[in-house]
Amino acid sequence: MPKKKLSLPLLTRLAANFTAFVIAVMLQVVLIPLHSSAQDVTVKGTVTSESGSPLPGASISVKGTTKGTTSDNNGAFSIAAAKGSTLVVSAVGYAEKEIRIGNQNAISVSLTTTDKLLGEVVVIGYGTQRKKDVTGSTVSVKGATVQISVQRAKSLFVAAAL
Repeated sequence: MPKKKLSLPLLTRLAANFTAFVIAVMLQVVLIPLHSSAQDVTVKGTVTSESGSPLPGASISVKGTTKGTTSDNNGAFSIAAAKGSTLVVSAVGYAEKEIRIGNQNAISVSLTTTDKLLGEVVVIGYGTQRKKDVTGSTVSVKGATVQISVQRAKSLFVAAAL
């Protein structure tokens, strides 16, 4: 069988179709990431207690994702979240709060204390156990003694820093 020769008009049409295909793929590669990141906003805010004092170490996360951060010593935080997503704000001893993100870039979150108490925990040399699970002898230390020790440690650190 004789080989067919490709005509010039056929080659021109193939080249034009290939060029259009390459341009379409390149546009998708460039525009799709821009579209998805255009919906993310950086939300800055502060977490405070109901009395208005800042809550350092509060946990702020985007619900349904692995994105999260904590508040600094002044209760301030910054997190990237998609518009319409929900921020979950929590702290030990405070009720968790959920806030839906709209067009706002700055929010202020006030957490209320919770009545839910932590179970009694016994600190041991190599971990922790609940008091009811301890089978050996234990020693109790009053909170005031621990508080005095913490205050002494703070004053020692301040003195060492000077």
